[in-house]
Amino acid sequence: MTKTRSTLVALGLVMLLMLLLVPAATAASGRTAVDGTWSWVTDLWEQKDLPSGGATIYGEETGTWEGGFSGTSFDTFKAVYQPIGELGFFVGTLWVNFDGEVNGVSGEMLMRVNFADRGDGFMDGHWSIVKGWDGLEGVSGQGTWIIWYGENEAVYSGVVKMK
Repeated sequence: MTKTRSTLVALGLVMLLMLLLVPAATAASGRTAVDGTWSWVTDLWEQKDLPSGGATIYGEETGTWEGGFSGTSFDTFKAVYQPIGELGFFVGTLWVNFDGEVNGVSGEMLMRVNFADRGDGFMDGHWSIVKGWDGLEGVSGQGTWIIWYGENEAVYSGVVKMK
């Protein structure tokens, strides 16, 4: 067997082992994918205009979650708007007090959601689980979400690990 052929066979075996072992390692880590939708109704919107033409905003909302996260939430957020470009720039942090199920396990959890709206036709960000209680004690996870202008709900996806 030539040196090139031996190298190709060895690489093929390594790739085959990776294809067999990576799914097993992911399953062994306990991580599972979550995805679904998140919609909300704004209950409070307090805006303080700034001399720069921007604004700070505080708000509260009631959320509804479907999919890997199934339940309701009480959300609070703080954001800053700056009149940069044609539509401006909006960035903030939202705290989600969730009550429901994660992959079928009931409990409560706190999530932190960062968001930005750059005037590109959508708002998006990242979410991470801060802490869980009851059946969700020890849950961890993170992911992304996006909402397109004119839509009534955001789409989220990510991974969670149950205790």
